[in-house]
This record gives sequence, C-alpha cells and structure tokens, in this order.
Amino acid sequence: MKTFHPQLTESASLLFERVGELIPAIREAAEKCDREAAFPYESMATLREAGLLMAPVPIEFGGLGLYGITRGEALFQLLHLVGYADLAIGRIFEAHVNAIELVRRYGTGKQIEAAALAAQAGDLFALWVTDPVENGLRISPTLILAGEKWVCSAAGAATPALVTAQTEAGGQVVLGG
Repeated sequence: MKTFHPQLTESASLLFERVGELIPAIREAAEKCDREAAFPYESMATLREAGLLMAPVPIEFGGLGLYGITRGEALFQLLHLVGYADLAIGRIFEAHVNAIELVRRYGTGKQIEAAALAAQAGDLFALWVTDPVENGLRISPTLILAGEKWVCSAAGAATPALVTAQTEAGGQVVLGG
C-alpha cells in the first residue's frame, strides 16, 4: 500500500503499509466478535503490535506525530483505514487518538510524556465524555465527582481513561487515570 501523505515520516509510512496488510485479518476477527458479541481483544492486540497506539503521540515523545493541521489528513486516512477494516475497532482507536490529543493539547509536559510512555507500553486509552442531559458528571472544589456518564469507549479493556466533568463554576475539566 502506498503512503497517502508526502510529509509522513518513514515510520508513519510503514505504519500505513502494515495497516493495509492487516485489513483482511481484522475483518475476519470482526465477524467472529460480532457472532460472539465479544470485545475485539485480538484485533486490538494486532493494532498494538503494529504500532498504532503510538500514531497520535508527538514525535519528540517517541510517537509518529499524526495530529494537528500538518498531519491531520494522514491521521484521518489512518482512522478511515482502521474503520474500513472494522468499524468497532475504528471507534475504539479514534477514542484512543482523541484522548492522546486532549492530553497533548491541554496537558503539561510531564502529562504528555506519561501518556506517551503509557501508549508505548501498549496501554489503550479510553474516552468517557457523553453526559446525559439531566445529570452529567460534575466535580466539586474538593475533587469529589458526582453525576453520571453514559458511554466509555473500550470500558473494561482500556487501561487509562479520560473523563470530562463540569466544575461548579461552569467550566470543564479533563480527568485521567
């Protein structure tokens, strides 16, 4: 498979080739998971081994740097390929990418490095953001959470998760753990 974006690093170009080669196996595993109503652990392990969890991590932290304006198109194409192979895996991977991006945008240098090290160790990030209309998650000044969330990508399979919560003053914070 050819590289889609001329500004990609060699590592990112190789990642595209690997993902293209993995599509048939991921599709086959998706059919099995659908029949058994099971989480796609095997496909996630395949993507982990192929290096996808490092795709959105900044280059200076050992990742492939697929984020932002200059490489956003390449990231979109990678998400498209993964979703083409298996939409469930694509959604889980997109949440991982989104979580890493939130840390990259709003985190400190130490938090970005910690997220990069977690991704490098194979940790899949989950994203828990959907609030019900009435009782969304809130955080008090004493850091007590109250309320509920509806959906968490990869719940029970991801290691760290990012959670959004409203402050009493009306702002929003992102919590990780």
